[in-house]
Amino acid sequence: MTAAALAPAAVSVGEPGLEARLAAVDAAMTVRLDEAALAHAVNTAHLPGPEVEIPHLPVATQPAAEQTPVAALLHRARARILRDGWCREAARTSGGMCLAEAIRAEARSHRDEGEARLLLRRALGGGDPIPEQNRRLANTAHAAAVLGAAADLATQRGL
Repeated sequence: MTAAALAPAAVSVGEPGLEARLAAVDAAMTVRLDEAALAHAVNTAHLPGPEVEIPHLPVATQPAAEQTPVAALLHRARARILRDGWCREAARTSGGMCLAEAIRAEARSHRDEGEARLLLRRALGGGDPIPEQNRRLANTAHAAAVLGAAADLATQRGL
């Protein structure tokens, strides 16, 4: 074979190269896709959109079947605080309740209530009694976060 046979075919001066042809096809396809999207939007503008139902997401992050009893109790107390409200100065008001009262309201046994209160105190940093620490919380979201942290402690300890 000669060197001329092994050399790539020369492109004539008037023809664009492969890269230029691919870029031109890409640009043409982009224009066609934009036109098709516009035509679809115009042709379907009169149709009603689908009804989308956004499900109410549960407050608990774990399914109830996988939660330990004390963790489930603390998650229920957290859900109650988020649903009914939280109060700082009293155990219960018409618009909410303190952390300890939420635990008491959701407890199914004295043992679980005691364990939940102990873990709540640890989540609050220990030290002062729960009512004093409850007064230091900023808002309902802060109170719910503390109950969530106590529930995480319960899950970690298998309670």
